[in-house]
Amino acid sequence: MAVTTKPECAYTFSVSGANIFTLGEFARLPRDNRIAFWGEEILTAATAYCYGFDLVVSTSYTCWHLYESGQTIAETGRHHAWQDFPNEWQALLTRQAGAVEESLLALRGERTLTDFGNFAGLDFETRQIIGHQLPDTSQVN
Repeated sequence: MAVTTKPECAYTFSVSGANIFTLGEFARLPRDNRIAFWGEEILTAATAYCYGFDLVVSTSYTCWHLYESGQTIAETGRHHAWQDFPNEWQALLTRQAGAVEESLLALRGERTLTDFGNFAGLDFETRQIIGHQLPDTSQVN
């Protein structure tokens, strides 16, 4: 399903939740509403892959997060939920940890979670990184 128009694109095995551009049918993919932040990017990547989406990114910077780590809110004027609501944030992370694993194991599509693991270099059964070899986009039309 991958379509590239410029040579500055490459396959990837992950996504950035703040930087997904795709077809409208992507919004119909199954989604676990218990997962709002932690783990959502690996789950989104695995779900997209299992349901036939190829993961392709630009190799040149188009946009990025500017977290300004190490600086105070007074210095940047920017607020982050995890700083403003630390107790609620920790509760959210704790609740979501098991939900991510459950959702990954429940994935059903034209490709399997094992297929995604092989593509991404992850062994979900042993929880090991096994290395990966991304396909060459020069063969994609």
